[in-house]
Amino acid sequence: MLIILNSASIADNDGDLREGLVIQHGFEECLGTPFNVDQLCKKVARFSPFVQMSSDPGRFVCNHIYYNSLSQSISSLFVHVPSEREGLEVSDMTKVIISLIEELVNT
Repeated sequence: MLIILNSASIADNDGDLREGLVIQHGFEECLGTPFNVDQLCKKVARFSPFVQMSSDPGRFVCNHIYYNSLSQSISSLFVHVPSEREGLEVSDMTKVIISLIEELVNT
């Protein structure tokens, strides 16, 4: 589920600080993906114990992009891919992403 507001505490790369601004007027306050995220997480979690479902993509760039794609009636899914610094191997993350894409294609 997404919130219609941007709520960033730092500026983006262009120097814009989008704090408490409506992403798009005339749309629902909250939008959600048509995919069964719980089921997808369970299927791809076999590749990593770190796979988890969240309803919060944050309030900055990720929320903004995800909300815009859903408001365009595009079947979208937000996936946070952590950096290697967060302790996950690239090969493990790759397996999870490939598995997720296969599950989405077969949905």
